[in-house]
Amino acid sequence: MGEKTASVWNIIATLFVSGVLVAGLVAAFTVFGDRIGDIFNTTLDGALSTAKSFGK
Repeated sequence: MGEKTASVWNIIATLFVSGVLVAGLVAAFTVFGDRIGDIFNTTLDGALSTAKSFGK
């Protein structure tokens, strides 16, 4: 019985940690969403223009 209980607690702990991580990510996106979007767009634009100039 002891081993089964341990594995159940492992599953619960894993789910809990996953939930906390997801919640943290959601919170970060909620708080910094606009900034992340700007950074992402800027990086994407930079990468695209670099690729275009590299392709010429």
